[in-house]
Amino acid sequence: MLQFCRRRYRSERKDREFLRRLRGETKFESLAALQEQIAKDIENEATIENLIKAKGFDECVAIISEGNCSVVVSITEPSLAANQIAQIKEIVIDTAGIVPSAIKIISRTVST
Repeated sequence: MLQFCRRRYRSERKDREFLRRLRGETKFESLAALQEQIAKDIENEATIENLIKAKGFDECVAIISEGNCSVVVSITEPSLAANQIAQIKEIVIDTAGIVPSAIKIISRTVST
């Protein structure tokens, strides 16, 4: 269920973002570049999610938009440890080239 919701949200968000930018674009080259950037963002989101899950997190959603990245992870502890935050930021920086100040990490505590 979570996977379905995530895919639907990404699809709708990318469609809205594309249409919003399309209204302001008049050159075909700009539209092609925009489509390429959206595709790259979607690919980077998936890579970030997979790498974070490989670090031991059960669930993760990464959202990249306009040079910012929000990462939501599920945890069983009350909060993220400093080394976990550093790992997540390193993954986002290395994968998408996003500057640390543009990375937002949100933790959701789940009961086991």
